[in-house]
Amino acid sequence: MPDIDSASQRTRDDYAGDIYLSRCIFDGQVHVHECHQLVVPLNAPMEFETGGVSGRADLSNAVYILKGARHSFNAPTGGSFLVINMDQDYEGLLSSDAQDTSLICLAPHVARFTRYLAHEAEFNREGLLAVARPSLDMLSTMLGRPESKAVSQEKRAERLSTAYGELLDCSTFSSVSTTARRHGFSPANFRRVFREKYGLSPKAAVTRARIDHARSLLEQTDDSVKSIALSFGYENTSSFIDIFERHTGHAPAVYRSKVREQLDRSA
Repeated sequence: MPDIDSASQRTRDDYAGDIYLSRCIFDGQVHVHECHQLVVPLNAPMEFETGGVSGRADLSNAVYILKGARHSFNAPTGGSFLVINMDQDYEGLLSSDAQDTSLICLAPHVARFTRYLAHEAEFNREGLLAVARPSLDMLSTMLGRPESKAVSQEKRAERLSTAYGELLDCSTFSSVSTTARRHGFSPANFRRVFREKYGLSPKAAVTRARIDHARSLLEQTDDSVKSIALSFGYENTSSFIDIFERHTGHAPAVYRSKVREQLDRSA
């Protein structure tokens, strides 16, 4: 299927910038947006697909899509949909197994508010233009409330714990952003909750885990410093040596010699 940009969709009532109605026939064409979007079906269900995952949104649902996610919709002729562009990523709206798109169940108070916005978009254009930004702020507040989140705090803690273990697995080279997305967090939120929980940044935690593992390899094997550096993804051995020395006070080769001297003396 060909890619199209959101601006080139065939028909839509673009009333108030970030809040508009769309009555186009969603025909399965893949497209990408440069903002996060909440798409709310108003009078007909719609099917969606992104990243090989498909689903169906009924009138009590909405589809939340992160910016840059390739996605497509299919809907019947005559369907009406409220589209809300959002400049923030609300990680609580993503289910635990979602990376960039999630089907969410709108809490009753949120559903009522989105239908109010749809009514204003259709019948009170000038009024909506005047209240568009406050309305987006209010909706953002609603979406951030516990009753509108797709996952509980307990499940978020479980996801964070799983991500922590994956990130510190020295046999993988998953980036912080990739790990965050895989477990339903935005990178920014992941860094924030990670620091709140563990007292250091994800990057610092990864570095500490690699240094600890490197110490074990230096103590227990005869692997060269270069091979150990490569095993942790450091193509430049000098960079690994600098980081190791900064954290331990010794270059890797010196550290190995000192440890083995201590073992020989104790023997």
